[in-house]
Amino acid sequence: MEQEEDPEIQEAVRKGEELYKLLSSRKVNVDAVFNLILNTNNFERQVMQSYTDSNYQKSIIGLLDNKFPGSLKDILIYMFYSPYELDARLLHNALHAFKTDTKLVVEIFASRPKWYLELIDQEYKKIFKLTLKSELEKYKHKDFYKFLLCIFETERPEGKHLEISEAEKIVEEMLKTGLKNYGKNLELFKKVFVDKSREDFILICRVFFKNNPKKKQLYAACDEQVGGDNRELLKALVYSICDCSHYFGHNLKKAIVGLGTNTKVVNRILALRSEIDIDVIRERYLGETGRELIQDIKGDTSGDYCKFLCMLVNRNPSTGTQ
Repeated sequence: MEQEEDPEIQEAVRKGEELYKLLSSRKVNVDAVFNLILNTNNFERQVMQSYTDSNYQKSIIGLLDNKFPGSLKDILIYMFYSPYELDARLLHNALHAFKTDTKLVVEIFASRPKWYLELIDQEYKKIFKLTLKSELEKYKHKDFYKFLLCIFETERPEGKHLEISEAEKIVEEMLKTGLKNYGKNLELFKKVFVDKSREDFILICRVFFKNNPKKKQLYAACDEQVGGDNRELLKALVYSICDCSHYFGHNLKKAIVGLGTNTKVVNRILALRSEIDIDVIRERYLGETGRELIQDIKGDTSGDYCKFLCMLVNRNPSTGTQ
């Protein structure tokens, strides 16, 4: 009863009714649907989805699936999953594909903190009756999956613990041992890339650049010296730990710039980050490419899909409005 009287829930129910009517119309008012979705937050959309499902026995996700095509349909549906459920579904698809989508797996494990991965795991168990650990252990003969399991099971410390002299010793060992071995040896990998707090890891990155005879950033050194999927994982960790918004801006650049647009990458990043740091991602994208994100979206997409992406990118993440 208390929930029913909650003004935020009441407003979400009203919006759910409105969206249900729009999507049930013979001819859908696309602009009205877009505006309604983009003027709600994820909590409201969860309420809207639950309300229509229980009152009309038709889910908003099902209606969107019937009314919209292709990539537009995908991103609209993504907006109605909780972030943890969406990641769980994406991970399941990636791990069970004919060829595992390791880039998606890397993105999720490298950029989500342990508590977030645990919530993904809860959703994974609820939907698929499997745990992430059991899924990863299928591949335990491969170092890459051992590294992922290490990230999943290890709590990254918080706060600053290292002095510069200690960071210098760690970097000296990294340079002497070679990053190639950090991409093969689980204990070495964990020692630097998982067991260090964000603050300490940033310090290590700064010292690495300063003390490296070739004056290379840690990201570039990993790219040169580490092989296979582990290279992508180490690079993703460096990027996402130091500046998560930059990491997503960089991934958007790779998805958009060049031949063809990887709409799967664009959809998942924009759907998941539009209420968190899309304003910072826009800045990072501009810094990397010299162009506005909206400018490149307009150049690579068209129609209603382009319109929705541009509206999504132009949101204010603090208010969830355009």
